[in-house]
Amino acid sequence: TLVTRLALANRDARRPFRALELAARGVARFPGDARLYGVYAQLVRAESDTVVPRGLALFPKAADLHALAARDLKARGRAEEALEFTRRAVELDSTLPQGVLTIAQAEFDLGRPDSALASLGRAMARGEDTTLVTQFALAKGNALLRAANATKARGDYERALRFFALADSARSTPQSKFLLGTAALSVSRAALEDAPKAFTAGAKEERRALARLGTTTMAAARAGLTAGQELAPDAAQQYLGYLDQMGPYAERQVTTFCAGLPAATTAGGPAPGDAPQSTPPTVPPAASGARSDRGGSP
Repeated sequence: TLVTRLALANRDARRPFRALELAARGVARFPGDARLYGVYAQLVRAESDTVVPRGLALFPKAADLHALAARDLKARGRAEEALEFTRRAVELDSTLPQGVLTIAQAEFDLGRPDSALASLGRAMARGEDTTLVTQFALAKGNALLRAANATKARGDYERALRFFALADSARSTPQSKFLLGTAALSVSRAALEDAPKAFTAGAKEERRALARLGTTTMAAARAGLTAGQELAPDAAQQYLGYLDQMGPYAERQVTTFCAGLPAATTAGGPAPGDAPQSTPPTVPPAASGARSDRGGSP
């Protein structure tokens, strides 16, 4: 009873450390006292809500406390505030473990994949573990590629491709090569399909740019699929076969849009508006999700 009253009296006197110390010692000495344990639980809960804000007031330049505050805010669903506290923590201590990767994760969760990609680039520049950077980039690239397969939008495929390219530059593996090739193939197809549909004020230049994009990403797709075909040999061969089908169509677009020749004057190959009749095979789950979804987030 005395310990319980002393703990509560110190709490009311705004001596939280002393109150918690007394309660903790009392629980250890009298483990069968339910009321004392209840007071201890109340004090611990009160401290959990105030200890980090109090610490930040006392030590405004403590990176660890900012990181703790970020975790607390994220757990409460206040993601935007959590991101700001994480950024401040990294500013205060550039050696904070996986600090920039945590920023990238928060940005991705907030629907800002381009910002997350930029943060990954900074993580590499700061010397973060390349294995972690690669796993993260592959995991997020996979998520973006699945979303792009639903929208069929060229910009969505390009965003996924940028994540795979960063992963491959951080640590090249058959998986990063294969996924890079897969995304590049989708970008190429989308660009070649979009080129004849360009009817904006600058349509001529837009068509040229799309035709060039389609051909350059075809080369990247072929290189990636060839280098990573051990990951999924059957799918890689299907993809490479589809690239062979796209070749004449891409050449025709370059000739027509980049050289300025009308479609009717060049023999051979399909007309610029006629895309290949077949469609790329679906990436098998073993390839699109191969191990990169584990350990991809800090």
